[in-house]
Amino acid sequence: MKKLILIISLATVVICSFVLMSNISIDKNIYSPIAEEGNANLLFGNGSPGNYTGSPGDGGDTCTQCHSSANFNLVPTISTTIPSTGYVFGQTYTITLSTTSSEGPNAWGFELTAEKNSNNANVGVFDLAGATGSPKLIQSGSSVTQSNDNSSSWSFNWTAPSTDEGDITFYAAVLAGNGNGDENDQTVTTSLTVSLSTLGIAEANLLTFEIFPNPSQDFLTIQLPNEMINGSIELFDYLGKTVKSKKISNIDNKLNLSNLNQGLYFVKVSSEGKIGVQKFIKI
Repeated sequence: MKKLILIISLATVVICSFVLMSNISIDKNIYSPIAEEGNANLLFGNGSPGNYTGSPGDGGDTCTQCHSSANFNLVPTISTTIPSTGYVFGQTYTITLSTTSSEGPNAWGFELTAEKNSNNANVGVFDLAGATGSPKLIQSGSSVTQSNDNSSSWSFNWTAPSTDEGDITFYAAVLAGNGNGDENDQTVTTSLTVSLSTLGIAEANLLTFEIFPNPSQDFLTIQLPNEMINGSIELFDYLGKTVKSKKISNIDNKLNLSNLNQGLYFVKVSSEGKIGVQKFIKI
């Protein structure tokens, strides 16, 4: 009798287990290993994991091993607000990575970094103030990638290093795809090299001076250090073009701005073998 009861109990447990499992719906997208889903969703939806720009510092690695089975005629372009004369120590510029394509992809991704040409080390600082295209920082801020796959153009800030790093190259790997997560997409790399501006100064020769008011509408006053009597001033627009130059002294130290357009300018002051650079805004 005891054996019969035990058999009936075991049978009841088995039957209940089958009934319970038949009513459970398992979402394979949640429980399947990520490796089985491929890298397309990871890269498009969440951005690059880092070190895939194709730069020398990244070992030339790009995303092509997982994203190279299609051809969307993708053409990426890096543009910046760095003037043709080069970057200035500590100045912040806007970096824009844009794409064109004739084959109609509907998902995009990218990774961009900046490296010093002499040793391939990351240089400068990226930030997302006023950014467009929903980028995000990775690799402790040394690279930028996308946070979603909806944008085909991205814009963000980069602050130049405060010391002479020589030529710097921006490297980017850009992806275009159908957005289905099936790795049917294309990867293209691009780069842009910028040089140290003629406004860049060795730290030992830096001149400290004051300018006011800033912003200014009509006149700008340049205050030399007390020990300096005379100097010269050059005014550059954001493209690096000289728009004004003048000899100054502690007595004659005002610059007329009335004929300048509104915008950002750089003032370079030279005195006794030292040079200083500051920016101001004409309103």
